[in-house]
Amino acid sequence: MTRSFNLSPYPDALLDELEAPFGNPGAEYDLHESVQLAFLALVQLLPARQRAVLILHDVVGFSAAEVADLLDSTAASVNSALNRARATLQQHQTTGRLPAVRSAPPDQVAQAFVERCLEAWQAADVAQLSDLLKADVVMGAPALGLRLNGRSAVCEFLANVPPRDQRDTFRFIATRANRQPALAVYRLHPHGQTNAYRGWAVVVLTTDGSVVARIAVFPDPSLMRVFGLPTEL
Repeated sequence: MTRSFNLSPYPDALLDELEAPFGNPGAEYDLHESVQLAFLALVQLLPARQRAVLILHDVVGFSAAEVADLLDSTAASVNSALNRARATLQQHQTTGRLPAVRSAPPDQVAQAFVERCLEAWQAADVAQLSDLLKADVVMGAPALGLRLNGRSAVCEFLANVPPRDQRDTFRFIATRANRQPALAVYRLHPHGQTNAYRGWAVVVLTTDGSVVARIAVFPDPSLMRVFGLPTEL
């Protein structure tokens, strides 16, 4: 029986520990590109099995045989899915649907950018949010069945969800995932006796120059430990 896998954002700190790039700028670029393309594919392009194979093989570095063991499949089936996934990515890059990989902004620039995004969201400032988003921005939360396309739809959602008077029930820690700026999101526990904010989700912001091209929300409290972050604030 085929196992079900939920793909999640990958902390930059763990990517930095992968052996291949050490002392090899070319391999480091290849890893960066693989992470970016796999993440973009995760957000919108590939069927679930192809996404899993692509990330396990091209990003994490498992062999086809190891991926086959994880997915209760065969190496031939894994290689076939991998070839289809790569062909799909190549096709979408050629047609422009999948943008070219860009270098991630430096940490200080990314931190300032994330702070601007949070300020705009906290104030429910549609004009400021609009300035921070690409015209064809995509926002998705696969686990919640959420997908929004375009600046107008994403702005409307961010300006109204949750209501402005409930925004102080959230806290954030800036982090990095998939070589992009990210946020760990904490929510005030609604039934607790203390003012504890509990880990709720990781949000990854895929940037394109000075604007956000994609927002991916992963509502999974267990990600806090994966990212080496506290489970409560």
